[in-house]
Order: sequence, then structure tokens, then C-alpha cells
Amino acid sequence: MRIRLAYYSGSGNTQCVAQLMRRFIKNHEVSTFFIKKNRKMDEEYDALLIGSPVYAYMPPLTVMEFVSSLKGRGRPAFIYLTKGLISGDAGRKLAKVLKKNGFVVTGVSDLLMADSLFILLLREGSFLHKIMLYPNKNIEARVKKLSRTITERLLKKEEKIPPGKWYVPITTKIAALFWKKEQKLQRAFLTDERCDLCGACEGLCPRKNITVEKSVIWGDDCEFCLRCFHRCPQTAIQIGTYTLRSPRYRGP
Repeated sequence: MRIRLAYYSGSGNTQCVAQLMRRFIKNHEVSTFFIKKNRKMDEEYDALLIGSPVYAYMPPLTVMEFVSSLKGRGRPAFIYLTKGLISGDAGRKLAKVLKKNGFVVTGVSDLLMADSLFILLLREGSFLHKIMLYPNKNIEARVKKLSRTITERLLKKEEKIPPGKWYVPITTKIAALFWKKEQKLQRAFLTDERCDLCGACEGLCPRKNITVEKSVIWGDDCEFCLRCFHRCPQTAIQIGTYTLRSPRYRGP
């Protein structure tokens, strides 16, 4: 079976899981595809595996746009989510789009990992920083177990879409408050004196929202994945004065 593992990753959690799954899924051909805005994927696969982080209890816009462009033609699909606390309605949202587009959604699973957003509130090396990283413990063993489940589900090709969760109305209100705050934080991105205009951030941005000229310029199509912030080689990107002492995170 040819499995296409299409994933989106900001700080590195979902990417780490994708790399582990490619190692642990045995006796099948697994090819990976990094999801970016407007990036098209060929259809040379027998089963689809979608990897997505959870942003404010929902799938990122980039992932939703991507799955909306796919055609299932009866092929099986499985979704895995990486979350900092709870996944909200993210899995169900993706599953419903995939089903509408002709996939047989065989399951949704999530993995608790370090929260790359709330880590911004901490200081590098602090006790709370270490606590925040604790969910990454035993990630290899957990992914290995999940990989077996995914393979079995894809082969059985039996539909299994998760039901709606009782707390979703509450998380929807919380998410609305977050995105209102996020719009202000978007405008606070800047670079400090360590920036050497290397262009790494421009290449890293999944939404092509960053331009490097005589300075680094952020556009208005940011979904706050923090990929540029956490992965800047010079640690030169800041969000106003909020992150001057914040740790950078690049996955487990």
C-alpha cells in the first residue's frame, strides 16, 4: 500500500511525528508531503494520512484549504492531531471535509505534546519551561503504537468519524477571543539586531506571508504558526517586547 503522509507543522511537533511514523510504518511505502498554501499534491497514493496541529481548538486554515482541494475517489484516510491541551472540533472538521470529498475516513487520533504557544510566556530553562516540555516524554513509543493502529485502520477501510464534543461551544468562544488578540500580535512581529537578512523566515513561512528585502516584512496572511519565530537561525525574531526572554522550540 502506498501511503501519502501529508502534514503541516509550525514549531515542529507534527513534523516530528511524521518522521517517526515514516520509520515505524512497516511493509508499506510511505511518502511525506509538507502542506503549504496553494501547494498541490499528486494523486499517486492508495491511502492518505493527514497530520495537523491544533490552533485554538481548530485545524489551521492552511490544512483546511489543502484537504478541501483533495479528491478521495473511495480511498481510505486517517487523521492525526498534535495538541497542547485539547483538540476541540479539529479532527471532526477535517474528517467531514475529507468525507465530502470522497475519502473513507477510518479514524482520528491526537497526541498530547508541548504547547509551542504558551511556552512563549515562560523563561528559558525555568522550572515551568521544563514542565511544559514534559508531554513530549515517550513520544517515540506513543507514535509507534499509533502507527500500528493507523495501518490496521487504513487496511480495513471502515469509516470512523468522531462525534461532536460537548465542550465545543465553550472552546469556540475562547478561540474567538484568541484570534482577536492574535490580530494584534501579528502586527507586533519584528527583528532585532541579530537579524542578518538570511531569508530563512521567508522560506519557512507556509503561507508565503514574509518578504525579505532591506528588512523583514510580514504581510496580513499570518495564522500565527510561529514557524518563523521558533526556527530563525539567529533567534532574531521577536513579538514586540513579549518574547525577549522566551524559549525557542523546535519540536521534541
